[in-house]
Order: sequence, then C-alpha cells, then structure tokens
Amino acid sequence: MTNYNTNEVACDYNAGFTGLLAKLYTRYHGQTLTGFGAGEDVGEEYKVETSVNAGGSDFLEIKALTFNMTGWPARAPKALELRYYFTVPSGKTASDLSVSSSYGQDVASLTILAGDGNTACVQVLFKERSFYPGGQEEYKKEVQFRITGLPQDAASSASVALFEDGSLVFGQVPDGSGNVVTPAPTSPTQGPSDTTPAPTSPAPSGNGKVTVSIDYSMSGTGNSISGNMTIENTGSDAIDLGSLSVEYYFTNEKSGALTFECYHSAVSRKGGNYEALNSVKGEFSKIGPKKTGADTSCTISAFGSGKLDKGDKLIVQFSIHHNDWSDFNLSDDYSRSGADKIVIRSGGKIIYGTEPG
Repeated sequence: MTNYNTNEVACDYNAGFTGLLAKLYTRYHGQTLTGFGAGEDVGEEYKVETSVNAGGSDFLEIKALTFNMTGWPARAPKALELRYYFTVPSGKTASDLSVSSSYGQDVASLTILAGDGNTACVQVLFKERSFYPGGQEEYKKEVQFRITGLPQDAASSASVALFEDGSLVFGQVPDGSGNVVTPAPTSPTQGPSDTTPAPTSPAPSGNGKVTVSIDYSMSGTGNSISGNMTIENTGSDAIDLGSLSVEYYFTNEKSGALTFECYHSAVSRKGGNYEALNSVKGEFSKIGPKKTGADTSCTISAFGSGKLDKGDKLIVQFSIHHNDWSDFNLSDDYSRSGADKIVIRSGGKIIYGTEPG
C-alpha cells in the first residue's frame, strides 16, 4: 500500500487499458462472458462508527462516521438512512427531546423518531446520490448531533442501524432481529444550515409493477435505433423473465430489411449481484393499418428462466438497423416520444406502456 512508485503506475496503466476496452466495446460491441469465472465474494460494503463528543446530565453529543465501501457493484444509493437508537429516560417521551447539529456532510434532514415503548432514535437522511465509494469526501460522511434532554449514560446502551433504500445494510434495530422498525415521527428538527430538504421522486408511471427508462445514442436522423433501456420491478411480486417481452414501435421509412442486435443485457439484483444474459433476441412485425409514428414493431424477449424480483433491474442495450445501414427518421417514432410508449408484457398481459392507437 505504501509503494506508490509501483502502485500509481499500475493504476494509471490499468485505467488507460480499461478506457481502451470501453472504447472498443462502444464501437464494435460484443457479448458478455457469463462463464468467465472471475466472481468474488461480497465483502463489507457499509460501516458506521460512533463516539461521544460530549455529554452531561441533560444532553448527549454524538459523532457518527458512515462509510460507503460498496463494490459489488459500487453504488451511490438513492436513499441512505442512519438511525441512532436509544432508550428514552424514565418520565419522559420522545417529544420531550430535541436534536440539533453543528456539522453534517450531505445531510438532508435530522429528526427524532418515537418507537415502541421507551425506544426512540435520531434519524439522519443523506442527500440523494451524494454518497459513493470515491475519494475521502465521497465515501465517508460525518455528522455531529446533540440530543437535548437525554443524559450521557444513555450512550452505553445505544445502537446504530444503516438502511439503503429501506433495507438494513449495517447494524441492528433495538430488538436485535434485523427487522426494519417504522416508528412514528415526532416534530422534525432541521439539520445544519447548509443542508437542503431531501428530494422526492416522482410517482412511477405504468401500473406500478415496472418502470422503464431509456437513453438513446442518436437523435434526429441516424443509421440505427440504439438505446440503453432499464426495466425495474417496482411491484411486490416477482416477474418471470421467460414470460417477459418488450415491444418497441417505430416507422421503417425505407421498408428495407432490418436487423436486431443486443449488445448487452443483464439483471442487476437489488442485493448487488449482476447476472449477464446472452440469449436475448428481437423479432420484427409489420403493423397494419399504419399507426401514427409506427408501422413496425420489434418484440424483444428470451430473457432467460429466472425471476425479476422487487427492486431488481433488467438492462438491455440494443440496436435496430437496416441491413445496408441506411438512415431512419428517429424523431417521429412512436416509442421515441416517451418511455410509456414502450410496451412491457408479462405472460402476454400488458403491465406497462400503451400501444399505438
């Protein structure tokens, strides 16, 4: 670790080599090797360290360091929540206590939450996507908070828990079972003055079972319809990948022969695993009579025999092009006008999107 003369050069060469491979993949594409054999065990991904800064008979000041060491894969969580659990003193309730902070890195809000019986906690919400395994400022976040009305000796029985998108990833809740406790909030206290309220996500479109997002590599006129599509299971039930299909609608102005290519497809599990898929295919159908923005559909399917569980994401990087690579007018394609114009079916039933009318 201290031999920087060798380590820095190795890292620089590795970065350059990785960049060249990425460029080659972008230009020439390829298939993911599912049996490469380079898997590794998931290590410790999150850690929280707490210490007492100061205390007295009627206050307790805590310093908490939270570490993001994710690498399977590395991630910047949308919602990261730290809870510091403690026992409310006899004769008091959580509403008798208050919390304040003089220092916090990327803290969105600071609140005291009341739990069952005499249990309560300080809830720290970090700003969305601000916390990732990068440099010193990015992978480690510090927050210092003071609980007024709580004596210093309460720290001896306190515990911490860290939640990523609602799932426990470090520590324990007070009952020791690992189950998420959802206490009722008391009056919230704003965090440090340089923080902003936590952003809220828009309600998902579709019927709530999946959401779809897609990024395109070309616009206007281009020789291919190329996109990187993500389908996330936002429902409570698992979806059979074998019965899942995607319908993309477009106009084939040249009426020439078409080719579908899947450059990459995988299932990104909520727990961190990444499973490549190699059997994805696309089949074309003519639409008659022609609809606005659509005379052809491409049905993408064959995603394997597994399941897409709640929170899992199906990733499909694809291209549709003429055999002679002649141009499309991309701007008037039906599915191009919005992700909700891409239809997702499970077992033949539409679970997302709207067909062209």
